[in-house]
Amino acid sequence: MKIQFTFSTLTRQLNVGRIIRLLFLALAVFATPAALSAQEQGIITLLPIEVRTEGEGCKSMTIQGQNNQPKCKIIQRFQTDSIPAGAQVNAAHLMMVGGMKATQTITVYVNDNDLVFGEITPIANEKFPANKRADWVGTQKFRDKINAAPAASFSLILQTTSGGLASEWKNDMDVSGSRPRVTLEYTVAGREQIVQSEGVPATRSPTTFLPKPATAAQFGSREVSGIWSFTPAFHNGFVYLIRENQLQALTALGAPPVWSLLLDKPGQHLLLSRSGRLYIVGAGKILVYQLQTDPKAPATQVTTSGGQPLSPKSVTNLNPLQAPAVGADGSLYFVNGREVYGQNPDLQELWKVTLTNTATSRLTVGPSGRFVYLTAKDEGLLAIDAQTGERVVVKANDSQSKLADDKFITFHAPVVIQHPDGTEKIYVAVNSVDGGLLADFDNPRTKPSQRNPGPITADWDALPGLWSQPLPDLLSPGTNNEPSKTKRIYAVSVNNGQGTLTAIDWLSGSAQPQTPSFPVAASPDLLNLGSNGGVLGVDKDGTVFVWDGNGVKLYVFTPQGSVAALPLAVSSGFTVGSRLAFGSDGTLYLADASNAANRTLRAVVPQYTLVNSSSATIFSPTHLRVDGTVDKNTELAAPGSVFLRDGFTVKQGVTLTVKQPKP
Repeated sequence: MKIQFTFSTLTRQLNVGRIIRLLFLALAVFATPAALSAQEQGIITLLPIEVRTEGEGCKSMTIQGQNNQPKCKIIQRFQTDSIPAGAQVNAAHLMMVGGMKATQTITVYVNDNDLVFGEITPIANEKFPANKRADWVGTQKFRDKINAAPAASFSLILQTTSGGLASEWKNDMDVSGSRPRVTLEYTVAGREQIVQSEGVPATRSPTTFLPKPATAAQFGSREVSGIWSFTPAFHNGFVYLIRENQLQALTALGAPPVWSLLLDKPGQHLLLSRSGRLYIVGAGKILVYQLQTDPKAPATQVTTSGGQPLSPKSVTNLNPLQAPAVGADGSLYFVNGREVYGQNPDLQELWKVTLTNTATSRLTVGPSGRFVYLTAKDEGLLAIDAQTGERVVVKANDSQSKLADDKFITFHAPVVIQHPDGTEKIYVAVNSVDGGLLADFDNPRTKPSQRNPGPITADWDALPGLWSQPLPDLLSPGTNNEPSKTKRIYAVSVNNGQGTLTAIDWLSGSAQPQTPSFPVAASPDLLNLGSNGGVLGVDKDGTVFVWDGNGVKLYVFTPQGSVAALPLAVSSGFTVGSRLAFGSDGTLYLADASNAANRTLRAVVPQYTLVNSSSATIFSPTHLRVDGTVDKNTELAAPGSVFLRDGFTVKQGVTLTVKQPKP
């Protein structure tokens, strides 16, 4: 008998003269980033860490000139530590709320008047309310200065030499949306451009999932229990969760923690930014940790930013029901009670919006980073400017009127796709006890160089029915000249005890049922809120996975048109109330947060029992578990972990090869 192990380019051979038992083999693997396409585009909002008014006898927050000299001027200091690493700023704006009493030219200088940031000349009595702020456009010289050698902070000096009554400006700490702010639009080379927001994280896989041969596979689980956080976070092939009052990092299939950090009464919402910043939200506070380049090294708490305190940050009565959302720049958004909050990466409150009801969807940050979307009881679709907190008008129409009907009790997270022309297309689904709808809206305000973009409007007639959380496929939206004609939104429609996966054209709204349908319960878990995870997922090949929690079944719809319920092993332990998630290495998980006393996370692992005439080659894109007897030359391959179970045997004169190919 010969047993051969292949790890990428390293091969080891073992020649053994008798039957042996291989009890356990775990091969750790880290995902290799895929080739990146267009560079990331983002926007970050900075609030001043210091504001003061200078000039003898000057009222706070006033600007005035006298005898062709500045008399009263406002100085604002901003820190830059939260600007993403590698960002190149290509646009800058200083925005303020206030009003004029005389026609004045107001010039903004940078750092002791060493260069001009921008200049405006408002007329007498001109007003700048929150929805029409004064806007100083940053000069190329300012952008060059920020990009060349970003300092820890910079100051902006607002002054005028024009005479007349002083202009007055707002900086009310209790009205966060009216405070001065600088927005920086940037690109980051080497980071993939964001073109869609799924609404629920971890519902897309960077790899394929189904093993080969798929027909002979069963699917078992590897379980982690006693979890405190609602859902895990995934990064660099690791799983991050909270249990035993610790922030823990685990390998893809659990096992003892690679590292753990003690926490003091943490919240239960755990979420991750693109840069590897972990937020823990709830229990009256926000904790912030930064993951290291080496995932085996413990994360560090980000206690300060730009010399200002950051973590832990106390927030009175903070206990969101819905999971918060994170922008590409690390900004944080959440609903707490009837209030929607926006915070920048320094956890400065950018704005607060009050709702009429506490029943809402979870928040979705649009791909552009400019808007935050949600649906709310009695209000329908809400679109909030992520930089200012201003609510954008959604044009009154049939779709919006139906969404605002107070009969709806379930609100799914909006899905947002950016059309190649810049428009953000928003897909929302809501349900009542006996009916619901799925609607699409267009936000033209994200199109470049729009002077008067108008309101958000419905694009096609809403689709009636009871709907699951929608999920976009992974196809590109195409180009401005040729938008994709094949891109789809998937959702399960439930009718008369049957669930039907439906493929919806992202542009026209035409719906194509994917047959066959499958039985669901009278009160299907598919229709429940996805606040703590999803019920649909899609892998790299376009295979769609549908989790039916009531029936404890995982359905698979392949691009070739085949439909099947994966054969879950009886002993797998998968439970009602679980939610589907993909890890950053492609591992498929079912997370059960419904049992507050014992939340569990189960990795779905393909498993085979080898018998006479079993396939000579078995491959899994993630992990693999095998038992039985090898009686002919056999190859097992998986980039993750390969488990050879107790009782697994290899017969004399047979070669078993175990490979760990690159993912």
